[in-house]
Amino acid sequence: MVYPNVHTNNGDLPERAWVHSGGHLPSTDSLDPAASIAFADLYATHPILIALTKFSATAPLKLAAKQHPIRAATMPGFRADMIPALRLDYAEVNRRVNLLKELLDRAEGADLRFDTPSGPCDLHLDLRHRTGHASGGLLPKPGVAGNLPSGEAYIVPYEGELTGDPSRSSGVMPVQFGAEIVRYRIEGNKALEVISEGPSLVRRPPCWPGNQPTAISPSWAWECWRPSASSPSARSSWTRSWVCTSPSAAVTTSAARWAPPSSPAPRRSSTSIGSMPPRPSPT
Repeated sequence: MVYPNVHTNNGDLPERAWVHSGGHLPSTDSLDPAASIAFADLYATHPILIALTKFSATAPLKLAAKQHPIRAATMPGFRADMIPALRLDYAEVNRRVNLLKELLDRAEGADLRFDTPSGPCDLHLDLRHRTGHASGGLLPKPGVAGNLPSGEAYIVPYEGELTGDPSRSSGVMPVQFGAEIVRYRIEGNKALEVISEGPSLVRRPPCWPGNQPTAISPSWAWECWRPSASSPSARSSWTRSWVCTSPSAAVTTSAARWAPPSSPAPRRSSTSIGSMPPRPSPT
């Protein structure tokens, strides 16, 4: 089966797909809508699905597995060197993964030290009020979907959503972009400041009316310039705002006056490290 590119990991699948007999993938322009079939019909007639896709289809197939009697294995970015991992004893992998999950369930925090060229970075993650998740690679019954190869236990840090109980996550988190390592100051499970210097701090040109917002690399926030209500045509009165892309930590700051594109990058934005999305594309 083939379907149009959804251009993102875990994006919603289209309503319809096409039977593909193999060979070179066709372009979307060459697909005849009359020859397509509904995904609902596909789920009804195929109890086992394997998604060897460029972008992960795990999330939409997990949702589909709750409504249809299917088992689905997702293998985004599939390569031939992944095949040996499919021959593992997944009963044993699953046993070990669940042991790790039990440790995560009991943990109240994790202390990490990262060695970087600029020196060590220490980060404490608050794991209270959370339970771990196990992904052991077993898909034994209809109603389940997951990645293959697999074998991991993971947990999401506490984000401070309980009233009167803020997150204790704090420290410095290094993130590598190519050859550059950007260091973020973390407080309350949010990245509050970039404390390193480098080419990733060079701000991209602001977006004028009619253009899409550009990304402040690498702050995981959108940069937009908004006209002043009193003088919307005067660029000197425009203000810049950053809107965090994390749904659990949406923060908007509007403070900067317009400056030429050569001005330094803003150093402050906010996003939740518990559910940090990928860095948005400037396109």
